Amino acid sequence: MAAAVTSSTTRISVHAKLESWVQVNDKDGKPVMSRVLRAGETYAVPDQKGLILNTGNAGGIEIVIDGKTLPGLGSIGLVRRNISLDADKLATGGVPAKVPAKAEPATEGTGTGTTTGD
Repeated sequence: MAAAVTSSTTRISVHAKLESWVQVNDKDGKPVMSRVLRAGETYAVPDQKGLILNTGNAGGIEIVIDGKTLPGLGSIGLVRRNISLDADKLATGGVPAKVPAKAEPATEGTGTGTTTGD
């Protein structure tokens, strides 16, 4: 049987607009799927509690829930981790706009570490 069969139990799918590495982990952190999706490919996410999405190209994928495309996850090439694939949360705007403060990567215009003191 095909692993990515779309059925009435599949509410979420990940569609690649551009080639993108995508990993879906279960609630225990074990990979359910980990591969590069090519542009145009779609992965039907199993209807399973506790799934988490990681991607190496947030701007290259779209999350579709119940046939509706959600707002983008970020820019092309942006790494996004720990996105909950809870259909109800996603349907009500539960995709975080950015990574949590404790995990924010350094970006242009942030401190350079060249402050001089004593």
